[in-house]
Amino acid sequence: MPLFRHMMDNKRKYTQFCQSARLPLHMQPWWLDAVCTGGSWDVSLAFDAEGRICGALPYYLTRAFGLQFIKMPPLTDYIGPWIQPAENRIAKQERLYAYEKQVITDLVEGLPNVHFFNQQYYSSFTNWLPFYWKGYRQTTYYTYIIDNLTNLDAIYEGFKNTVRTDIKKAENQVNIVTGDNPGPIYQLHPQRDFAVSREVFNRLDQALAQRNQRRIFLAQDYHTGEDIAGLYVTWDHHTAYFMLAAIKETRRQSAALHLLYWEAIRQMAGLVQQIDLCGSILPGPERFSRSLGARQAPHFRVYKTGNNFLKIISLLLKKGYD
Repeated sequence: MPLFRHMMDNKRKYTQFCQSARLPLHMQPWWLDAVCTGGSWDVSLAFDAEGRICGALPYYLTRAFGLQFIKMPPLTDYIGPWIQPAENRIAKQERLYAYEKQVITDLVEGLPNVHFFNQQYYSSFTNWLPFYWKGYRQTTYYTYIIDNLTNLDAIYEGFKNTVRTDIKKAENQVNIVTGDNPGPIYQLHPQRDFAVSREVFNRLDQALAQRNQRRIFLAQDYHTGEDIAGLYVTWDHHTAYFMLAAIKETRRQSAALHLLYWEAIRQMAGLVQQIDLCGSILPGPERFSRSLGARQAPHFRVYKTGNNFLKIISLLLKKGYD
């Protein structure tokens, strides 16, 4: 009973804290409320000597076959951790590392014991050692980030030559429009790659729309008005996330997607400091992101298996679960 009360108290404190603190988009309580429908979410917190929150790591807790899992929520690229910046209060690098180590250690120790743990973190998080010391493992993933949004000419010149050619070609083939209906994005996205119910997608879209933190871009055929491609963009106070991109199967050779991205980059430049393309480690999406001249940024997938049966399955499937 005390543990349950402590967890609920953490969630309440965190929700209140987020009303004034500027945390990343995917860590916001309202985001987690929208996407964590197949289970429940909670949060591990770290506190400073004065009892103030100095670190946070939300988690999505689910159950299946009598086992407990912490995994990534649907439609969520990253989930933390957040650490209160201390550069202005700590001058020495060694002390700064010690501070980060303590905060991260407190967050790890505040996590519940589960049979399997799997989370992906923002590229700004670079020190997973406290996880390693507690028996967790790590795989490096990559995303691509566009910085220096104040110089759009430089960004355009940084595109691969064929991308700039495609953009000019597409300007005579499609119109780029923005709208409030997320339906076309869902319909354009190949369902085999989109393991999220429309209900969850719509719930998140409504939460984002209420806060004016999403924009839906569509490329429509210049002559027929048909939706050819779509891009779903979300943002917080610092970063825009190119969350979902889709193109009609029969129009994959079209140059529409490059023009769509370029228009989204131009519109986001006035709102945020950087754009995260939410890139994939698969060859095709990686090549597309790289062609936009974006900066490659590693980020961590941290995982742990606390069940011997799952460890055996992971070895048989050659998956990094142990």
